[in-house]
Amino acid sequence: MPVGHYGTTSSHAIRRLQAEVIALDEEIIKPKKPGPAVGEDLSELSVEELQARVVEFEEEIVRLKAEIDGKQSSKVAADSFFKL
Repeated sequence: MPVGHYGTTSSHAIRRLQAEVIALDEEIIKPKKPGPAVGEDLSELSVEELQARVVEFEEEIVRLKAEIDGKQSSKVAADSFFKL
């Protein structure tokens, strides 16, 4: 059996690539479920569904604030670096 780079057999490399392609295909086939949208009609949702959405939006707010904090910290660090 021919040996490829790094001592792997070509059949091993082919199986590895096939597994990677399958994983990529599954990502493409299974689109992400869209989350709740701002301004969406809420009249048909139950109390439990509304509460679940509040939790999702609160989690998203935390994520957004963390991103803002990170960007502001980076800006402060860059500003202080260039003031030297």
